[in-house]
Amino acid sequence: SVGQPDSGYTLHPNLGAAGLDLSRDRDVIDGDDDAIDDLIPNPAWPLPNPGHGTRTASVIVGQGTPAEGIVGLAGRALLVPIRATESVVQVFDSDVAKAVAHARQVGCHVVSMSLGGKGFFGLKDEIQRAVDAGMIVMAAAGNYVGTVTAPASYDNCLAVAATGPGDTLWVDSSRGTAVDVSMPGSCVHVAAYNDMTPVVLMANGTSYAVAHLAAAATLWLAHH
Repeated sequence: SVGQPDSGYTLHPNLGAAGLDLSRDRDVIDGDDDAIDDLIPNPAWPLPNPGHGTRTASVIVGQGTPAEGIVGLAGRALLVPIRATESVVQVFDSDVAKAVAHARQVGCHVVSMSLGGKGFFGLKDEIQRAVDAGMIVMAAAGNYVGTVTAPASYDNCLAVAATGPGDTLWVDSSRGTAVDVSMPGSCVHVAAYNDMTPVVLMANGTSYAVAHLAAAATLWLAHH
């Protein structure tokens, strides 16, 4: 099981319900058990990003055939959507910590955080509780800012930078000694929306590098 603090889920035809565990999902923003993403941007947040959780989830557990669209890298895993963000840029936020706590409490094995920022309240301690429980926790290194952002910068969280086609470095990925591993994050096909219409797009970002690593982690755990 992959716990995913993000913008929530949708039933996009290239994500589908088969790879989602909707018996354990959670909306820590509204305080209920429905992590559905209404796809409406919140103007109160910088760079609001509705649909982001669907895009990242499709890399891990997307459904479909290669001819029709997205095929998730860990298609037999289950993803637990946790609605905790309305923007990938997080500042002074405690909802992500609550989301990590929920992932631990419901028995997830991996936590995939396609987000970054600073000033998180309680997040480092919650990540440590997850790690102490045997979970693999990872986060995006960051885009366009150069340096690695929190929580990827924490020593108890894997920092994931992005590569492009041919194992080239993605030019806009954060980098440096704080990065633990790089995974494909540029030119990644994802399940997305265009004015509420489901589409498949090619996307760039360390968000998708984290999703690749989360899928690899689930396959590693399944093998062992």
